[in-house]
Amino acid sequence: MHESHNDLFMRHILLKLKDTFPALNRREFKEEDCWRFVREQGITVKRAPLEVDGYTGKAVVRRQKRYYILLDEKLSGIHFLRAFLHEIGHVVLHEPRGASEVLYLKRENALESQQEAEADVFMLLAMIPKKRYLELKKTPPDELHPFTAELLLRREELFTKIRE
Repeated sequence: MHESHNDLFMRHILLKLKDTFPALNRREFKEEDCWRFVREQGITVKRAPLEVDGYTGKAVVRRQKRYYILLDEKLSGIHFLRAFLHEIGHVVLHEPRGASEVLYLKRENALESQQEAEADVFMLLAMIPKKRYLELKKTPPDELHPFTAELLLRREELFTKIRE
């Protein structure tokens, strides 16, 4: 079977993510993993009351070669982890260019849609690695928390597409 351009691009993304995070898709990432990564990379994480054009306060910025991840102060628990992992995905895959750049893009922007999907690939593989995904698939849907069911559905789409 011949891989499409999108499949090859997805493989490239996965290789880049796995190079940075060898445990990706093998174990569930926790908040401590996020904090360790930002500490090692010298990234400052700030919590603030953010609501930007429908975003729940997730943004990555770079100013004068210093990286920041901004997360909505209202997020906690699994919702905070989801946002944190998503933004780390942006840092690894979409490092901003230039002296100062904010990754707020318009919703209609095709690049944003692609970049958001790519950051979600990291988040989904980190939160629901393959073994856990296969376990959760056996759970009756009515026994899953709605948030878990939502993530599982998105993870299933990813698994179907790339078998990861």
